[in-house]
Amino acid sequence: MKRLLFVAVVLCGSITGIQAQGQKLGHTNIQELLMLLPERADAEKKIQNLAQTLEKRLKAMTSEYQQKVQTYQNDQGEMSATIRESEARSIMELEQRINEFQQNAQNEIQQKENELLEPMITRLTKAIEQVGKDHGFLYILDTSSGTVLYKGGEDVTPLVKQHLEI
Repeated sequence: MKRLLFVAVVLCGSITGIQAQGQKLGHTNIQELLMLLPERADAEKKIQNLAQTLEKRLKAMTSEYQQKVQTYQNDQGEMSATIRESEARSIMELEQRINEFQQNAQNEIQQKENELLEPMITRLTKAIEQVGKDHGFLYILDTSSGTVLYKGGEDVTPLVKQHLEI
């Protein structure tokens, strides 16, 4: 605990020293800026469409599963042991396919989201770097990540918005 306090004091002292030397610190909220990008709405729509398509397929698989289970439960008394075993195995295999489909669907949605967000994050990062260079900031901190130790810097979000024309 004492070590953490010492590190915090040293960092605050370093930041204060930078400020005293005339260096500028700034902060922005990257999540807020990301949500304001015009291409974000299109990306969200693409992700939602993919999710809906996958959800529709999952519902069809689930419906098939429920129907097989219901049929099995209703007819198992009349089934021979071989047919009962075969049907039970078929139901278990379908359940396994449903679980795999859910995992694969989640991975596919995550990959699509990353694919669509990457160019936006790159654009945003370049804009922040350019604002930093143009306005002489030594550091620009991201307030959305919760890692800001010093909040006395200038909020450069309006400058980044202006640079991005949003």
